[in-house]
Amino acid sequence: MSESQQRKVISVRVDEEIRRRLEVRARDEQSSVSQVVERVLRRELSDKTTNADRLAEVESLLKRLDGRHRADLRVMKELIGSLAYLYLFHTPPMPEQGRDVIVRQTNKRMQQFIRFVTSSLKEGDSVLNEEDASPMPGGLKTQGQETAA
Repeated sequence: MSESQQRKVISVRVDEEIRRRLEVRARDEQSSVSQVVERVLRRELSDKTTNADRLAEVESLLKRLDGRHRADLRVMKELIGSLAYLYLFHTPPMPEQGRDVIVRQTNKRMQQFIRFVTSSLKEGDSVLNEEDASPMPGGLKTQGQETAA
């Protein structure tokens, strides 16, 4: 501010907490309390956005994110339902004899799977490889079989 511009003095009453916070900020910024008050007032008075406008922006953002989240959940439900249906369609019922052995093996394999997924998530890795996320040109690969190019 140039010397030609006159600065006006105003008197403002504030409670002790506000005064203390102003003094702390002034000390932290190595400026006077008056300079801190002027900066805060300039910022507040020059900001044309009202609190209602800010709130509306936040609500709009939350609605968009909520919509995306709900869409993602619908996709996940369909994927899980489709997987369960395909599994049940292609897997015959378990025979009575030897059922306890199969249950123990299944429980052991499930625990291994859970540890694998948990470890992958902790490390930030995907359970799927990038190539697993897109369809293969000639269909799916099976173990020991390559797809025709």
